[in-house]
Amino acid sequence: MSAAQLRLPLAVFAFITAATIALSWLPNVWHDWSPDYCRNVNCYCEPLRNRFVLQAINAYSNLGFVLVSLLILGQAIPQQPLPREAYQTHFRIYGLAALLIGAGSFFYHASLTRVGEWFDLMGLYLFTSFLLLYNLARLRPLNGVTFAAIYIGLSSLFGIQMIVARELQQIVFGLLAAGALGLEVVIHWRRRRRIRHRYFAAAIGCFIVGAVIWILDGRGALPCWPESLFQWHALWHVLTAASAGLLYLYYRSERE
Repeated sequence: MSAAQLRLPLAVFAFITAATIALSWLPNVWHDWSPDYCRNVNCYCEPLRNRFVLQAINAYSNLGFVLVSLLILGQAIPQQPLPREAYQTHFRIYGLAALLIGAGSFFYHASLTRVGEWFDLMGLYLFTSFLLLYNLARLRPLNGVTFAAIYIGLSSLFGIQMIVARELQQIVFGLLAAGALGLEVVIHWRRRRRIRHRYFAAAIGCFIVGAVIWILDGRGALPCWPESLFQWHALWHVLTAASAGLLYLYYRSERE
């Protein structure tokens, strides 16, 4: 991406950053919302402020997803393992998904409500279901409309599952992740395409390290510095945003 291509995404990112920081000065409006259960246990160490954004560090660390989203949407025309127009559509969807992941997690840490938790956890589904569906499209090309319709349908089903059977979230997420990785193996075995594997290795590394931090921090197993600008959960956000960007570069490098 050239310097000229970077100007618009970075300008939009600066505007969004300034607008969200301004939210931190608004009063707390979440008193009458059903609180998330974590308020009674850990809530990832960071103390709650009596403002619109209850956990500022954990909320604003999601701006990494916004930056990744804007950069993807600004350059969604890569070398092509699929027809060019279909490939553009797929990665516009990926860019929008990254934006929704960041927005959902921001909402959760701003409000620490049950509704916010639903949006936060839906981000994991948006991420892993895209990887699964895109890998299927690499084996059997799907046009942009079909891809979008299936993706929206899957996301809707997972959203309903989060309401009626929330306890299944870890199983469903694990199945999606395993399916995406399994298809990746099948693609390399059957197609023998040229692709820059270092991006994939870096993406998986970032995600695994972030996931370990997320799990340990959620259990209170990591040192807690409540008033520090460094928060373990915020690092999880940064690492997963980096993972999303690296996976885009990995898929973008693919050639027949």
